[in-house]
Amino acid sequence: MLIIYLSPLAQGQLDYVISSDGMRVNQVSQADARRLSSGHGETVVLLPWQVLSWHSVQLPPAVGSRKTAVLHSLLEDELLQDPQDLLMVTAPGSAAALRQGGWVQVAVCDKRWLRQALAPLQAAGFQVQRILPEYQPVASDEAAKLYLLNELGEQRALLCDAHNVWLLPSPTASALTQASAVTVWADPAMVNHSARWHAQAPELLTTAQRWLQAARSDWDMAQDEWASNRRSRGWRLLQQGWRSLWSGPQWRSCRRSLLALALVQLVGMNVWAWQTQANRARQQHSLEQLFRQSFPKTGVVIDPGLQMQRELQQLRQQAGQLSPGDMEQMLNSLADAWPNTAMPERLDYQPGELRISGLPDDTVQQLGKHAWQAKGYDWQLQDRVAVWRLGKTP
Repeated sequence: MLIIYLSPLAQGQLDYVISSDGMRVNQVSQADARRLSSGHGETVVLLPWQVLSWHSVQLPPAVGSRKTAVLHSLLEDELLQDPQDLLMVTAPGSAAALRQGGWVQVAVCDKRWLRQALAPLQAAGFQVQRILPEYQPVASDEAAKLYLLNELGEQRALLCDAHNVWLLPSPTASALTQASAVTVWADPAMVNHSARWHAQAPELLTTAQRWLQAARSDWDMAQDEWASNRRSRGWRLLQQGWRSLWSGPQWRSCRRSLLALALVQLVGMNVWAWQTQANRARQQHSLEQLFRQSFPKTGVVIDPGLQMQRELQQLRQQAGQLSPGDMEQMLNSLADAWPNTAMPERLDYQPGELRISGLPDDTVQQLGKHAWQAKGYDWQLQDRVAVWRLGKTP
């Protein structure tokens, strides 16, 4: 993930953060837009708090496609600019209010400023997937967040509550005193000054970590002329879900469980394979012992099953007995299932195989349904020729 911060001041260098998983900072630096590398996955742009304003409006029911016109009408008296020149984005999860009516939060940004800020990136060929606020109001059931910042040597305090993002002029600002629960975050340079603003001990948060935290926001200002297509949004959601599943702390126990399950499966498969191999080795050894006891004159035993079959065939021949692969024995076995009215055109025999040509289709089907494998034979049909051959010994 490449996170680019759009400074409110006009400058040629862009501050950026690179993260491989969206959770850890891999690189922090500055560079011209033409020198930025795009091979880091998703490209995210952060808007500074100075260029955003936050408003709460009550929408009428069934706004639908009239959202832009309705927002212009509701916010016209609160804005210092023509609403046509402003980008207005409703809060995530406002779909129900757009259908049924209700209060929603709206983020407002100057379109002209946004075009100028994004122009270097567009000229360099960057495709921005998301445009996010650096700071945003918190959820109504969430504690307010106080950020103590050192921006270009100036000490600043930003309070994010459920209604707005406030720049506090002093530690006694009314917005801060009215907040019942506050989480304090501080730049390293502001840790020693945090007691002036709040008695609670602050959590250390560097600029890069704060930008990485902002990149996990549900807000997305990439709308209207900056909106991405459906495919890009789907791919973005898939990337976000994968990063959350792979690195998110809320999925840590699930990842450990899946890892433990995979290890158990791996160990179980290896144990099962070892047991199967051991059983086959025991069976092979038992068959070899049986063969040696039955035919003690045999020297080297390589394939006891095949060698035993050959030895038995030789004993039958010496005793004048027919083997299952002899033509007479095969015809006798075939006669048990042969229809009385069937007459083949041709019989071709070779040891262990009998090929029958010219059989009617109903005769072939009837013979094919017979349980030949139980007698040690295989029945096949090859180009209207019935092939009946000796198979495995039943």
